[in-house]
Amino acid sequence: MVQEAVNNALRHARAQRIGIVFERVDAAIELRIEDDGVGLPDTLSGAGHGIGGMHARATKCGADFQIRRREQGGTAVVLRWATAGQPG
Repeated sequence: MVQEAVNNALRHARAQRIGIVFERVDAAIELRIEDDGVGLPDTLSGAGHGIGGMHARATKCGADFQIRRREQGGTAVVLRWATAGQPG
């Protein structure tokens, strides 16, 4: 999933910076891949396999998956796992 998000940032977003953060946030573990590229289009087409594949892999490993525009520009791909016994 990280590789796909980084490839998307390089190939489609024309990003200059890509950050990968893995940290505890509240009662969850969060993995974020953020870039400073052109951001997401107004509507995501289902034609590509990359985002759909990331969503399927996230579901398979028990993570919540989000892809969103960052307030400061660019895109964030977020995977979030609830810690044991805690709601995410």
